[in-house]
Amino acid sequence: MDRMNRSSKFAAVIGMTLVLAPWAVAQAPAGQPAASPASATVIPPDQQPTKEQLAKLFELIRVREQVQSVLKMMPAMVSSR
Repeated sequence: MDRMNRSSKFAAVIGMTLVLAPWAVAQAPAGQPAASPASATVIPPDQQPTKEQLAKLFELIRVREQVQSVLKMMPAMVSSR
């Protein structure tokens, strides 16, 4: 049972990371690029998405709902120990 709890917690952390990663990248201050691996392709400024485009994308892929769902699950997973 303990192994299952650890697996569930690990899966929850990975899930939160996947859900929050695009949001964290979009939160980089203007004029400062988001932290990225050295192998990442640099997107020219004239081809970068606007805040409005990102907001529309996040709305379409329901990021807010996913984050809220994960945040609701986390306390139960952490306290189930």
